[in-house]
Amino acid sequence: MKPHPPSHRYYFIGVYLLLMGWWLAGVIPVDQDENSVNQVVAGVATNASLVKQGAKQSNRLSKAGGRSPASISSPLVEQYPVLSAQKKAEMPVWIERSLQKYQKTAGLPNEIQDYTDRNQHSDPLSERFKVDHSIFHNEESGFSVRSWRDKKIYHKPSDLQMNLYVSVECHDECGQIESIRANVFDLAKSQQVASIGYKRSTREANQYSASLPLKELHGRYWAKIVVQMDDGEIRLTEAFDVWNQPVVYANKMRDDLDSAGNLRLGFLLDSKKAGYYLLECSILNVEHEMLAKVESFKRLEAGNQWGEIAVHGSYFYQKKMDGPFYVSSITIKEVDPNTLNSFGDSYFTVKRMTNLYQWEEFNRTPYVNRVITDKIKMFDSTFR
Repeated sequence: MKPHPPSHRYYFIGVYLLLMGWWLAGVIPVDQDENSVNQVVAGVATNASLVKQGAKQSNRLSKAGGRSPASISSPLVEQYPVLSAQKKAEMPVWIERSLQKYQKTAGLPNEIQDYTDRNQHSDPLSERFKVDHSIFHNEESGFSVRSWRDKKIYHKPSDLQMNLYVSVECHDECGQIESIRANVFDLAKSQQVASIGYKRSTREANQYSASLPLKELHGRYWAKIVVQMDDGEIRLTEAFDVWNQPVVYANKMRDDLDSAGNLRLGFLLDSKKAGYYLLECSILNVEHEMLAKVESFKRLEAGNQWGEIAVHGSYFYQKKMDGPFYVSSITIKEVDPNTLNSFGDSYFTVKRMTNLYQWEEFNRTPYVNRVITDKIKMFDSTFR
């Protein structure tokens, strides 16, 4: 087989680097709306290396009768590779730009997603739980039908029912609505589990509502909504999840620095089920500008306990960030460490300030991300 010419080699490398560069820059967002099974699983799979590493470490510690350390292990102290000017001249400009994004994140731990260069004020975790609206719109007539529900994800036993809504808007006269029904299907079993009818609202004009009991539901579902009118029908869909809630945030937070100068955030959790969980929290500054989303894979036992998320101090030291910091929210996912499937995604508002910190107090030892530096070394050897 003939080897690919250099131009083809650059093309394949360039496409890979460009996609990774977009991901690192946030063009391809990590936080997707989890409207399907694939999206939910993919959301956890992005943290596959972190989950597997944490699961193996927790298994080893549990067998030895120990516990996971509260602080972060010491980072690797080395200078990540930088391509020479001669090598840069040999590659297309767009590959070089993607490679620069690698080098920019080489000192960033895997558990931190940086937002400081995005000028973002909204919390990405709360954005993930915003309710979606399914809309049918006819531009010529101005006629539109909108469908939504009261929550993104439902948790038992606190959520007893799901409330669905349909509204109809038009510039002139609306057609006569004869009936609105929703047929609910179980995604895993591919079978219908319920059929409910909508009633006209007595408070809002042209709005209809329906309620679905959640007692017998568990898992992922979708509803096919049929709006039957005198001149035809309109079909809309709603996807939703119903889960048991094994862990609840008990509305208490603490924070401090470990001996190495890494920030530790602790959240009091009430766990009804022992297992592995992915904890995520959003960190903002006092002006409520988004700084970082941080995550930690933990083994939780049943009962009340502190779930800690450790943030490597070099992140704050290199950016010269002073505290206090504003912790907006926390999310908790139950994760199967073998399949990486997630079960539920609970969102809790925190809205707490940390203690005061000076940037000089944080860990000043540079962190080197092995995953990123190994990629840079690979491309360094390619252009030798």
